[in-house]
Amino acid sequence: DMLKTAKVVGLNSDQEAALALIRTFDLESRTNSFFIIIYTSVEDAFTKIRQTLAEVEELFLDSEKSPAEKLDEILSFLKNSLKEAEDLEILVASLQLEGAKRVFYLLGLGEKISALLFRDAKRINLRQVGQGEALVSGFLEPGDRVVLLTDTVEEVFNPNLEALHQVKIEEFEDEVLSKLPQGEIFPAAAIVFEEELAEIPREVLDDSPKAQFLRPRVLPILKIGFSKVWEKVKLLKPRSRRSWGVLVGIVIMALLFGAFSLTRLQKTRLEHDRLTGYIETARSEYNNAQGLKDSSPAQAGESLEKSKAALASVLALDTKNTEALDLQKQIEENSWKILKIHQLQDIPLWLDLSLIKKDFTSDRLSFSVGRILLLNSDGSSLVVISESTKSHQILAGKEKLGESTHSSLNGEVAWIFSKDKGVIKIDTTTDKSLETIKVDDEWGGIVDIYGFGGNLYLLDSGNPPAGGQIWKYLPIVTGYSDKKAYLVGEKEDLIGSKRMQIDGSVWVLNGKGEIVKYTQGVKDHFSISGMDKPISKIKTFYVSDTTEKLYIIDEDNSRLVVLDKSGVYKTQYQSEKLKEVTDLIVEEKSKKVYLLLGNKILQIDLKD
Repeated sequence: DMLKTAKVVGLNSDQEAALALIRTFDLESRTNSFFIIIYTSVEDAFTKIRQTLAEVEELFLDSEKSPAEKLDEILSFLKNSLKEAEDLEILVASLQLEGAKRVFYLLGLGEKISALLFRDAKRINLRQVGQGEALVSGFLEPGDRVVLLTDTVEEVFNPNLEALHQVKIEEFEDEVLSKLPQGEIFPAAAIVFEEELAEIPREVLDDSPKAQFLRPRVLPILKIGFSKVWEKVKLLKPRSRRSWGVLVGIVIMALLFGAFSLTRLQKTRLEHDRLTGYIETARSEYNNAQGLKDSSPAQAGESLEKSKAALASVLALDTKNTEALDLQKQIEENSWKILKIHQLQDIPLWLDLSLIKKDFTSDRLSFSVGRILLLNSDGSSLVVISESTKSHQILAGKEKLGESTHSSLNGEVAWIFSKDKGVIKIDTTTDKSLETIKVDDEWGGIVDIYGFGGNLYLLDSGNPPAGGQIWKYLPIVTGYSDKKAYLVGEKEDLIGSKRMQIDGSVWVLNGKGEIVKYTQGVKDHFSISGMDKPISKIKTFYVSDTTEKLYIIDEDNSRLVVLDKSGVYKTQYQSEKLKEVTDLIVEEKSKKVYLLLGNKILQIDLKD
């Protein structure tokens, strides 16, 4: 026998969500399959439904009640768990193997989730069979297809609901997703399952509102076998005790052989259903991962791992199981799409800095208007490079730069921080030094410099116990104003800070390895979410007013992580070389990332 299933979930939000769950179990469990769809609107809707579904699954497995009682118990549990929710819609269903057939049980709350049965040329809405929360049950026949769906899915298919019957199960998810609004919040969920039991005689389903189906009564096979053998024995009419003994022996041997054969048959069937259960679980979790890849990458990763674990269980029992091997191949080919992980086999060289000057190395990059600025690690040379042509220009040497440590490019102006000369401003079009900000005794420990919108910012990591500060200098007629403390209100501790980027807000990599965002001098909310595994150690990062994303080098995990500016995970690139990167810049318009490794700049292409 074969039960095919598939599900699809639309794009949910924190306020409104629709989720679906499919679980298939082997014959050691009392029930073979369990389905549920929940829709509601409530604060943090997606997370609450996910947590509730996990609890429901455990409740379903642990319960010793009948299938009908289980569904009633689960519906009550869901109503209580989500009692704060508005517009709560629930549909729970299960399939129980009764003899050679499956019995379908259905129970629901609300009117926005339908259960459509497609049988031959008929379409029956099973939710209309029962009244209110009445249980609906019946046999699932060969070729039957049941579709559980929210009204949002039903709307996009109307008036051609027959398409839900005609599309192949394997293509069901793609077909439904193709009709949902692309890239928009659209809470929607659907589950489809189809029975393929060609060898089982068909029976006609009564589609009247009072349709009920009796359970089949199956006599034990062993009892049937014994009765037939005994009838044969009586016909032989043995004439002596010895003949009787022989016949009794034959009967016992026949029964033992039959019992042995039956045991083997049951064991084979049990193993088959166990494998089928694992495969259906793997497929369900894989489909779940695909549905969550945009709304919750972290949970998508969890589902993907569950799918892989279920397949591993199958292949441990049957190494040549073609269905499992095919699904495993499919998962391997598409895992990167779900987790949005790009494995970089090689990172090509963009420029060898020794071609500019022998022994030229740097540990910082600055980028503005198509040009890259680098300061030699020993402070002896300042170089600007064209991104488009790779042509370079040496702007200044040791005499002009002094004991320089940090530099920043802002349009045509290069800023250089020098321990002995203060801040030097150089016009990159003429190579001439402009105004200089003198050394200030109140500077604690300048660890980065950034020019933005004509203003200059210095990241001062400070000294204990005073803490740190971000100093801001404004252009005036005679040069630049006196320094102003950018941070206002409660003073943040910037001791140990390493890096600063500005896109209107000021972003700082602090001594704790955290990225902190400040807007108008006040700490702004920023937190990283949706990661498949946490960022271990931030080595450097990049963000600017010309990027929509935030880029982080996670040293311990050898990866480049891409987030949106609210901290939500988007994608990542993995390569062992990435742990050696000291800095990076990104040009989103040309989809290029430039990575600095000592005396070399490597380049990778951003992928959609």
